[in-house]
Amino acid sequence: MTGFSIPTSKFDPTSLAPLIDLEPTVGAFFLGAITSVGLTGVTTLQSWLYFQKYPQDSISFKLLVLFARIFDEAGGLEIFRSAISIHGGYYYSVKHWGNPRALQIPIWSMKLMIMLTNVIELVVHGFFIHKVWQTTYGRAQILCSLITLFALGDFAMGTAAYVTATMSSDYEGILHFIPSKFADAALACAVCADWLITGSLVKFFRDNESQFPRTNHLLKKLIFYSVNMGLLTSLADVVVLVLANITWPELNFYQLTVFEIVGNLYANSLLAWYALLFQLNIDLPGVTVMGFMHF
Repeated sequence: MTGFSIPTSKFDPTSLAPLIDLEPTVGAFFLGAITSVGLTGVTTLQSWLYFQKYPQDSISFKLLVLFARIFDEAGGLEIFRSAISIHGGYYYSVKHWGNPRALQIPIWSMKLMIMLTNVIELVVHGFFIHKVWQTTYGRAQILCSLITLFALGDFAMGTAAYVTATMSSDYEGILHFIPSKFADAALACAVCADWLITGSLVKFFRDNESQFPRTNHLLKKLIFYSVNMGLLTSLADVVVLVLANITWPELNFYQLTVFEIVGNLYANSLLAWYALLFQLNIDLPGVTVMGFMHF
């Protein structure tokens, strides 16, 4: 009697259909988690370099940098944000592998990400509102009030999205009903705040161009980075909005994939912006941007 064998030369294991297609859900979330952890590493490096190079900075700004770094890591927070991503991936792809019902049930870590990102955005918006106030010497009260209104609207709507998400028993309820509407409003407010902040800084730098080439070179760099950082965060918010309002034929986590990195982008923009200002000041001795670099 001969044993049974499969002709491996004709058998392609990749041709077998998976029991459950995890690409639109766990697969998408996994890609977002990898990107988030990578950006977390960038923020960690920025924070370490900041504390090494500028020990003379005020306690208030050091606390802000530490706070931004902690919340970029999402829970205490580099380890916590990574743990949230790992927990979500493990819960769905390992602990409940092969259980299609589990994919419909939102877990606490996925919901908590909404609130953590919400707090990050409030802190970063507050920092840049303070900078706009400084650059205008307190004269742009209406502008700063408008930006503050959008920033607080972002936080309020984001908090409402988190609270209603905790009361939802499935992802359909979170992604397509009340929590989603609050989240859309929060993202719209965040985009408006980002654009107003970017526009204000660009106008300030343009208004302060002078006849000195080196000063103008510095200001052009600041304008370039202002536009790029403002566009990066607002573009991520817009992508989440677009993905959230497309009618998909099946459940997916595409919008959550992009939303995972929104908090990282905001925290990175704060630290990158501050580091840029100091670097430009070092490269061009004696040239300051009218007190803009002082917290």
